[in-house]
Amino acid sequence: MNTKNAETATAFILLERTFNASRECVFQAWTEADQIKQWFGPEGVVVNAAEVDFRVGGAFRIEMIISEDEIVVHSGEYQEITPPSRLVYSWLLDGQTCGGSEGQYGETQVTVEFEECDGGTLVRLRHEGLPSEQARKGHEYGWKGCLDKLVSHLA
Repeated sequence: MNTKNAETATAFILLERTFNASRECVFQAWTEADQIKQWFGPEGVVVNAAEVDFRVGGAFRIEMIISEDEIVVHSGEYQEITPPSRLVYSWLLDGQTCGGSEGQYGETQVTVEFEECDGGTLVRLRHEGLPSEQARKGHEYGWKGCLDKLVSHLA
């Protein structure tokens, strides 16, 4: 096995966070454009626009303001929707300028599972197929920031 393939095989993120809200509430926060605009992105990032065609085969698009002169777009397509327990969607790398995506191109996959847990909801997020350790670190930072803001949004 060559080094590039070995690196790619290990470039994934697995995060878990518990939220003090029902599965239905947390699931809706991940699937409704108006809610995504309120919590998506790490601290300091503002979602300018969010579009969601919430059906298998439907697309999503999230436009984020990173700084005064920097806008980043994340997009993909829903592959599996099982309310309120599971979402699977593609996540396109298109050379975005946010940390970890610079010069990275390809299609990755995000799986989000929602489990009832002590009156709240455990969210398990897996982002796989990231093309490099740089991409993994950048996306881990972004996803942790998203989950931090989602805690506040759901409070």
